[in-house]
Amino acid sequence: MNRLLCSLIAVLLAGSTIACLGQGPSPEKVFDVITIKKSGGFEGGMGLGASTPDTISLSNTPIKSLIAHAYGIKQDAIVGAPSWVGTEEFDINAKVLPDANGVVPRLNQQEIEARFKTLLRDRFQLAAHFETRRIPVYELSVAGTGSKLKAASPGDNYASGIKMPNGRTGAGLRIVDNHRFTGQAITTRTLADTLSDILERTVLDQTNLAGLYDVSFPIPFGEKPTGGDAADGHGGETEQQPSLASVLSDELGLRLKPAKADGKVLVIDKINEPSPN
Repeated sequence: MNRLLCSLIAVLLAGSTIACLGQGPSPEKVFDVITIKKSGGFEGGMGLGASTPDTISLSNTPIKSLIAHAYGIKQDAIVGAPSWVGTEEFDINAKVLPDANGVVPRLNQQEIEARFKTLLRDRFQLAAHFETRRIPVYELSVAGTGSKLKAASPGDNYASGIKMPNGRTGAGLRIVDNHRFTGQAITTRTLADTLSDILERTVLDQTNLAGLYDVSFPIPFGEKPTGGDAADGHGGETEQQPSLASVLSDELGLRLKPAKADGKVLVIDKINEPSPN
């Protein structure tokens, strides 16, 4: 879910510019107009509403997903939250007004995250802190049969490959479409990051493979870890290795293995239902 939210937010950032640094301390980043209400049970899933460069409109959004995006972490690294944080969905509309000179701001990624943090603090009374704990992860390594990754061709412009909505194509692009991942001239680190998004759990690149690769594989339905609150140490010990592991082994010659590692988690100290609009 966090993966989708991040993708949706990225739509707003196309063509945006980063503001120049001013003199003196920067003012706190806030949304000037905010409305929050519980979703009406729409079955279409989380989505982006009629958003503009100065407005974020989200529908059917669990607050856990919003927290993960605001703090730049995976949802499985959020611990101590009440159950409603991950199950109840909200419709959120947040807008930034023009400045004193009448200039409408174009929000970049860092500004959006900062404003989400303020929104969560002010409207949900969120208080949280980071800790380092032993958490379940996956390790990505080369299988015993050897890597089957296809090396990218130097200079390939991928004219018949991935095309983004703005027409962009070329090396470094990746996409999930119709339950298939495709990456053009990507590193194994990028592949591991993509698997982290799919599984909603950190995947460590331990392939020791350099270079760029053209990668494509099907994503089985329902791929995500099972078990309890993973970072609390109660999930993952008895889970079955996901079927995605078989796909990676058969098609890419890579091994996906459950493991434990030290990782940063966000501990929720306090959070309440949203205050009235």
